[in-house]
Amino acid sequence: MVSDFINFASRQWKESEVRLVFSPIDANEICKIPLGRGQYPDRLLWYFNSSGLFTVKSGYDISRKLVTVGQSKVVSEAGSSHSLNVNVHWSSIWRLDVPNKLKFFLWKCFHDILPVGVVLN
Repeated sequence: MVSDFINFASRQWKESEVRLVFSPIDANEICKIPLGRGQYPDRLLWYFNSSGLFTVKSGYDISRKLVTVGQSKVVSEAGSSHSLNVNVHWSSIWRLDVPNKLKFFLWKCFHDILPVGVVLN
């Protein structure tokens, strides 16, 4: 866990431990992240929505952007739910600590079964 790499007394990263676990490039980037003062409890935020809350719409919007810029490996062929060119480890996705609606949304995206115009036509 991230908390294992934080010295809470000094509010600094345990750099030696970070460098043991991560590559030099990643360790440098991690150690650059400023740590908060601990005044506020941690909470989950969805980066892709101004409210910080996940919505199906925000998930759909980001998935469309990924497809548009070519960062997605999903083959966008309408029809069969097996029209994929991606190796997804679903057991890992189902174990994620995210809302079930996000997991289900991802599953629908990867199986090309979202009710969108291209699929409905």
